[in-house]
Amino acid sequence: MNDQQVQELAAYAVLLEKHYGRSMDIEWALDSNDKQLYIVQARPEMVKSQEHNIHQVDRYQLKQHAPVLVEGRVIG
Repeated sequence: MNDQQVQELAAYAVLLEKHYGRSMDIEWALDSNDKQLYIVQARPEMVKSQEHNIHQVDRYQLKQHAPVLVEGRVIG
């Protein structure tokens, strides 16, 4: 995926969550022939949203360094 496709997918995710008014588990596909993104399924996210403190942010810190293998934007 290139950066433009990542941003397009993120925009779809925002639209879906705004439409349904909740966090969504979104399955998508990138067609290798036409290079288009397709949303193949969207359903309410059921694991994270059921936690008691959904506004808690967990932080993690790496204890050691290693060579970077891949860089890019993340959607999560």
